[in-house]
Amino acid sequence: METRAGSRLLIYIVGGVAVSEMRAAYEVTRATDGKWEVLFGSSHILTPTRFLDDLKMLDQKPEDISLP
Repeated sequence: METRAGSRLLIYIVGGVAVSEMRAAYEVTRATDGKWEVLFGSSHILTPTRFLDDLKMLDQKPEDISLP
């Protein structure tokens, strides 16, 4: 079992997270020499295609949307 002395910051984003945001969290962990560990969670990872698909759904009625 690994023990940690630093703090953990847990971030969960509903609606998708971009790869650049995950990278920023990784860089914070590295820049603080492990004093902070940033953990990321999300409902899904956004790609350019997925982002555009999400934008298209904004003008639809909720009952007309098919969920993956």
